[in-house]
Amino acid sequence: MPIHADTAVLLVGHGSSMHPSAAACLLAHTERLREREIFADVGYATLNGGPNPEDVLAEFDAVSRILVLPYFMTDGYLSRLATTARLGRYQQDSRITVCPPIGMCPELLELGVDISEESRTLNGWTNNAWDLLLVAHGSSKDPASRRGTEKFATGILGRTSAHRVVISFIEEAPFVGDVVKGLKRPTIVMGLFAAPGGHALDDVPEALEQSSVPVTYTGAIGGHPKVVDVIMATLKGAKQDIAVAS
Repeated sequence: MPIHADTAVLLVGHGSSMHPSAAACLLAHTERLREREIFADVGYATLNGGPNPEDVLAEFDAVSRILVLPYFMTDGYLSRLATTARLGRYQQDSRITVCPPIGMCPELLELGVDISEESRTLNGWTNNAWDLLLVAHGSSKDPASRRGTEKFATGILGRTSAHRVVISFIEEAPFVGDVVKGLKRPTIVMGLFAAPGGHALDDVPEALEQSSVPVTYTGAIGGHPKVVDVIMATLKGAKQDIAVAS
């Protein structure tokens, strides 16, 4: 029997009508959570391309608690208003707790350290002889992406053997293409994206073609298999909050 037999989990991501890999990432994490047999049920939904959050929630009628996890990197518009709005008739369901977005979990930073150091080792680059470039979405209207990226950069600085940590964005300055042109050392590039959508699969690799130094792209961090541990850490925090409030 699941440890939390009264609780179901719903992962809600951005999704994409053009890149099925965005939803495939959520499906993979959902299956990994199911394999752990911790919760009564685990499902996923997207804001674009389906499955629809309201339709998936309809499958959780037998549980007494539902944890909705916004699968986004920052606490911005999509993770707050858009996700809540797409819950439809379940918006006022007392069983539902909306967790902080996945990108706010401290364990994601630990995963970023591990990924960058593993990549550095595979490349054979020595300590302090390489840089780490973080690429995020960015927005001219919502500062959440910039704030989250800056916080991540500050947290990872000194935790890896990188000489320096640099940030860049797709939709605001400093733009990733401009930053790539100025790279001076071998660089590991980490995409601070929740899933491998168009930005992670197309925009970043295209920008990296302009680099005059060796670069290694680790892809969208949200697509890494070990993110399931980050998800669990977020869900455990939400369960503790519920226990305190009860």
